[in-house]
Amino acid sequence: MSPFRVFGPIWLATCLILAFAPVSLAAKLAGTDPRHFLEPPRKSPFYSRNGQHQPSSRRPKPFPSSNLLAADGSRGYRDLQPELELSRLCRGRLFLQVRDRLFIVRLKGQIYGAAIGGHWSLDDRKSAASTGTIYVMHQQDTTRCEVRRMEFTDG
Repeated sequence: MSPFRVFGPIWLATCLILAFAPVSLAAKLAGTDPRHFLEPPRKSPFYSRNGQHQPSSRRPKPFPSSNLLAADGSRGYRDLQPELELSRLCRGRLFLQVRDRLFIVRLKGQIYGAAIGGHWSLDDRKSAASTGTIYVMHQQDTTRCEVRRMEFTDG
């Protein structure tokens, strides 16, 4: 008995199935699912009523080991001054907190990481920080890192 007589019909059936299977699958995929065109749900956490994207309301939380340096009602706290050069160094990973949120500052309900100039909590590779100054860091480890200096009133 020749091998073609035994395997020929099986081979032919396999070829026919493989030749026409994509046609039947393509017929199912040709139409777009009607759910694709629906609007996002109205109660989506990411969209407001007018359809605009809303930022997440989740805020960073302090770690159990975080030390609060200052808050809105702190005695003598006056303002945050932007430090453009230190922000540039932070974006280049040359001015960072050694440990994220070891020291924190709570301002207007938001928690920011903080570091003290001249202290081991600050990785200052260019020695750009002033000793004893509190630096507040926002979005550390990103290309939008901002560094601000806390100012206090005298007395």
